[in-house]
Amino acid sequence: MGLLAPWFLLGLLGLGLPVWLHLLRRRHNPPRPFPSLMFFERRPQSSIRQRRLRYWGLLLLRCLLLAALVLAFARPYRRVLSAGAAERLMVLALDESFSMRQADRMARARRAAMELLGKARPGERVEVIAFASRLRVLSQPSSDPAAARAAIGSLEPTYSSTSYGELVRSLRLMAEAWRGSIEVHVFTDLQRSGLPPSFQDLALPARLHLQLHPVAADSQANWTVESVSAPACVYQPRSIRIQANIACFGAVATRKRASLLVNGRVLETRDTEVPARGRAPVEFLLTELPHGVNRAEVRIEPPDAFPDDDRRVFAIERLDPRPALFVHEPSDRRSLLYFRTALEASGQSPFRLEEALPEQMAVLKPGQYAFVVLSDVGWLPEAFARALRSYLETGGAVLLTAGPSTIAHGKMPLVGAPIHADGELAGAYQAAWEIDRQHPALAGTGSWEAVKFYRTARLEAGDGRVLARLADRAPLLIEKRVGAGRLLIFASSFDNVANDFPLHAAFVPFIERLTAYLGGLEERAASLPVDAHFALRLPSERGIAVEVIGPGGGRVISLKESATADSVELKQAGYYEIRRGSGRNQVLAVNPDPRESDLELIPADVLRMWQGSGREPASAATSEPGLSRQGLWHWLLRLALLAAFAEALVANRYLSSKSEAP
Repeated sequence: MGLLAPWFLLGLLGLGLPVWLHLLRRRHNPPRPFPSLMFFERRPQSSIRQRRLRYWGLLLLRCLLLAALVLAFARPYRRVLSAGAAERLMVLALDESFSMRQADRMARARRAAMELLGKARPGERVEVIAFASRLRVLSQPSSDPAAARAAIGSLEPTYSSTSYGELVRSLRLMAEAWRGSIEVHVFTDLQRSGLPPSFQDLALPARLHLQLHPVAADSQANWTVESVSAPACVYQPRSIRIQANIACFGAVATRKRASLLVNGRVLETRDTEVPARGRAPVEFLLTELPHGVNRAEVRIEPPDAFPDDDRRVFAIERLDPRPALFVHEPSDRRSLLYFRTALEASGQSPFRLEEALPEQMAVLKPGQYAFVVLSDVGWLPEAFARALRSYLETGGAVLLTAGPSTIAHGKMPLVGAPIHADGELAGAYQAAWEIDRQHPALAGTGSWEAVKFYRTARLEAGDGRVLARLADRAPLLIEKRVGAGRLLIFASSFDNVANDFPLHAAFVPFIERLTAYLGGLEERAASLPVDAHFALRLPSERGIAVEVIGPGGGRVISLKESATADSVELKQAGYYEIRRGSGRNQVLAVNPDPRESDLELIPADVLRMWQGSGREPASAATSEPGLSRQGLWHWLLRLALLAAFAEALVANRYLSSKSEAP
């Protein structure tokens, strides 16, 4: 029992009012006729005998009315078990993030959880969950401690990153589903990097009581290989630059030795001074690399208190450049020069460009090339045209450019669509206006605003997709699907005469992106983060079986999933092997989030705010979890109404009688 407004009890002093009124009652005797008062003696008459309480029933009803009103305003309540509170839920949440691999943090968390489980009340329901970047339920709510004990004992740290925001989001959903109170015990290393950007994401719902059990006493200094920049594929073994960043999470500067290992062999070592709370770049120069996939890593020595993050793995595949065909007119060597220069600008071109003249096309086989470029070629031998159409139908790629020769012929090769010149005016030019930056061939190609197009061909897009337009909305770049292949048409040429595109910075990335799209090259990274999703198939590889071998050497997906799964989640750090039935195999290098290497703790004031965010206000809080307050004021108001009704009836009965009234 309790009162929310105890000051209203002072109103009970008003109970003296009806008592005082009843004591002040006066006796009125009816007058009687008498002939004379001369023989009577005048004397004072005492009224003490008259000051006696009478009509006790009426007095009690009036006192009850006042007392009920006063107590109703004092807001009395009683504590009762809330709905579902008889099954109060205890949740044991254990952090399984990568940072829990440091020293014996996970062992301490398991031990503390076991001790708390032993203190659970008989019959109390207990649920065990694990959290990192997402939450996992290890045991369902149960009053059997054996299930919870087995779940805690089987828990091992993962390679995922900490997310307290994801933990609280899941706890909110849990509180909505559980009608009673929830007592959550979190066993974690309180890593600051796990906090969400906004404190609102940590706000706890009502009826949820949070208790934190730290397994790390204080912040610790730590060093890690934070990042490695390396190409995923190389085509020329000369001068491959690999850059790594060594990070210090702590206030102690030190000297570290960084080593580059390829296929388990140390190729190069660098010593560097890592500043306190800073980073030190390290660069390696790789001059030789075997063909195929090479498993590489950068490692720092000597090892620190957290050796699991002292290395970062990556994969480099050495491939031979694929041949690509560039067909041009004998008089148009400028287009070949600019195209080849842009293609080979990086020094690691995935394609080897082969040139051919129209008279040589009869002996060419398009199927042996990654893609074919017809640079302002107006006429094609019928046999070569049939071979190109078959090449496109089976998944090949062709780029057509429209220059004077093509315009003079009047029709686009392969397509047969009519074409005519836009005309050339002295000093007049057009600019590229609309460019589809979402298309793989145009994404990241820079600005085209300053490019001047003096001569262009008027093309009909038809059922093709327009990727770029001129200022007058005429198509500049068109993509057409021919069977399973790709046909792109550029309404100008690359000779630096019809336009000045080859002189602009956007030309090199445009040619690189365009040829990569034509050649079907994937966007590949030397390494991927843990918990990333990797696409297993290209659209053209539907139905092809894919086998995924994890870092431990076991299958990651089942045989059934290998034929149907579109992607796989990379949950472990290390190397994954992707084996496809099409022969397009791949090795993925996966690393933990480098923020997990920052072992700084959450500030104490943030922890106090977090733990207090789910508590009810002091005016509404209950002393024990699982109990709620049931107000009694409405019952007292009903009692006051009944007392008032009864008082009116009783008072009317007394007044209507001939006896004395108060």
